[in-house]
Amino acid sequence: MKQLLAEWGIPFVEKDITHDPAAVEELVRLGGAAPLTVVDGVKVSGLDAATLEALLLDE
Repeated sequence: MKQLLAEWGIPFVEKDITHDPAAVEELVRLGGAAPLTVVDGVKVSGLDAATLEALLLDE
């Protein structure tokens, strides 16, 4: 997902759940599964490029 966002020129913050306990807590709190992308409060679980693209084009 981060490669796709980089190709689109979309800035993002990567959080590594393998090394950051706070990132794990946030993922659990959000009720998502990794990878999880959040766009304006909308959660996109997995590698759902079509949904992510639709959210980003709506902005």
